[in-house]
Amino acid sequence: MAALKLNIDLLKFPDSSDKKMSIFGMSISGVMSSIKPRSKPSQSHLNIPKEYNPYDYKVFIILKEFLRPNSEILLQEAADRIIGGFPVGHRGMTALNTVCLECAEQIPYAHPSQLKLNIPEALHSFYQQLGEDIKDARMDPSGDDTTPERFVNFNSFSARLLNSGMWVATAEDAFRTMGRALEEGHENESIEIQDAWVMGAAHIMERPDFSRVIALATCAIMATLDFHIKELKYTKVYTGNEDQLHQKTPLSSLLALFKSNPTPQCDLDTPEGYDSVDYRVCLVLRDFLQPDSTMSPIDAAESVIDAFPYKYPDLRQLISVCFEIAEQIPYDHPSHPKLVRLLWLIGQSAHHFEKPRQKNPTAGSSHLRIAEFYSCLAEATIDHQIDPGTGDKKPARFVNRQAFLSHIMEGGFWMPSTRPIIYVMARTFGESHEKETSEIRDAWVMGAAQWVLWSGQSIFKLHLGPVRQLRHRDTSIQDTNQITNTAPITLQSWHKWTSEFRKAAESDGFGEECRDVARRAADLMEALEKAMSK
Repeated sequence: MAALKLNIDLLKFPDSSDKKMSIFGMSISGVMSSIKPRSKPSQSHLNIPKEYNPYDYKVFIILKEFLRPNSEILLQEAADRIIGGFPVGHRGMTALNTVCLECAEQIPYAHPSQLKLNIPEALHSFYQQLGEDIKDARMDPSGDDTTPERFVNFNSFSARLLNSGMWVATAEDAFRTMGRALEEGHENESIEIQDAWVMGAAHIMERPDFSRVIALATCAIMATLDFHIKELKYTKVYTGNEDQLHQKTPLSSLLALFKSNPTPQCDLDTPEGYDSVDYRVCLVLRDFLQPDSTMSPIDAAESVIDAFPYKYPDLRQLISVCFEIAEQIPYDHPSHPKLVRLLWLIGQSAHHFEKPRQKNPTAGSSHLRIAEFYSCLAEATIDHQIDPGTGDKKPARFVNRQAFLSHIMEGGFWMPSTRPIIYVMARTFGESHEKETSEIRDAWVMGAAQWVLWSGQSIFKLHLGPVRQLRHRDTSIQDTNQITNTAPITLQSWHKWTSEFRKAAESDGFGEECRDVARRAADLMEALEKAMSK
């Protein structure tokens, strides 16, 4: 790709002569600079031109080097440098938001550095502020403070941010941009501005979660879900000291091995053989996940939280129930993204588990609970990969679980990673399944296809902008042992998977439903490569 030419002059403080100028005549950096307090210069700022905010300047120099196509600086290294540029105890990350948004408008929409600019993922203390900054920075292509080209670049970057793992995406911004571009009259505007409206809206379609937004909107026309709560029963009467390691238990029981498991609480409303919390949470989910449910996500989240007893901070029990429920939801049912969004909402409300509940919990305590919840969820997605032929489980449950896991990767809990995709593809296409039943062979292919159908764009973006190293959440910068290496998705791997899905689609050795799913996966992979490669 061509080298980037980033202009630092747009980060200068507004001239004193411009003080009376409306904020609508400023650049993004000008608007944000007028909101945030100017930092007092320190000894380390002596070489920075006085017309720049020192933190803006430092961040820009790092990003300019990191965003070069041939840069050898890794994402985590760039993040560590940026963090190191702020004084100890400094909580204001607005400078990073300012510079990232300014650079994003200067990066061509098709340039892979748009993906690299998701560097804020490595800093998880300012997501909410970044979301607010993006909303404040909305613009029209005909505005006095921008150009049509910058409008398209900004929409491309903001669309990528919404799938970066910083927060859960909503339909609000997508429908707003699409509505303004396609429903308002632009006949009196120049051709260049009309083009910018259409191109900016087109980048909304690049969002891997846009199909989930549509799926949620059409949820009411889907069939009613029939959940079997009996799957949550204890495999035998619990006495508190059983060795359960060799039992063939449901996933919820398997996950329960890794949580504190007190003697089941006595509850007059809970049938014998069930854990009280499991049973109550399942009843809430059974109602909320129905296509015709009138329960709001906030009400569902509060009902789930209320199912836990006084001073019970462990959220893993909730995760085990959700996994059990997810295996019963058909892979193509829109209740999968609905369940993922509920998990995200509960995770963000995790400070409520600090009983008695606090109206205004401290930032440290709520952040700790949220981090614990996401950590437990990540462990559940990685540590419990069960084959479609495991125990007495129906192979269809494997397919449903893969659909759920792919939705989780898109759910805003963390930055998408190559590890689960490479694992499933390697097990499906790298191992022999000739001795397995046709039902199990179908399940392998259909399960792998779920990652393409629901996360295909994210997977290809992991090829375009690979993240080779990530730091575990909540680890210090100095703790280099907590760096995770991630394998890249090569174009060769992409072509191999496409070919394998095409072979399955054209083989009589697979069932009709499997061939159809494989065909759709192969078609989508070819379309994504054609549309997203230049």
